[in-house]
Amino acid sequence: MDAISTPDTVETSIGTLKFIDGAPHPETSKLVYEYLDRARGVDAFLKGIPAASVYMLNEGVKPVGTVEAHQVGIFDKLMVFNSLFLTGNSSAIYVFPNLELDRDGPTVVEDLAGDLGAFNDTYF
Repeated sequence: MDAISTPDTVETSIGTLKFIDGAPHPETSKLVYEYLDRARGVDAFLKGIPAASVYMLNEGVKPVGTVEAHQVGIFDKLMVFNSLFLTGNSSAIYVFPNLELDRDGPTVVEDLAGDLGAFNDTYF
């Protein structure tokens, strides 16, 4: 009768994992934990990119007067290839109100009739 068992070695993208009677060898445990730490660090970095992008968008429009919720920055042209935006595209007119709910409390935003667009929070 065939049985299911853990092999003594398994080749993976992070190296050879070694097992003793199905339990990971101490070197294997260390290797896997180091990989998980690195993967979680990369994941945290990648998940922070949208928040960093929105934060800098808000900071970038402050010098031209977009500081309070009733002050709105509107781009007068489409972006071009060298615009300094992490997630910008060249087919949309961007509008940036500086909404900070912890500062302003609940906020109602009224858009023009017929506008097509999206509202994004810091994490899109």
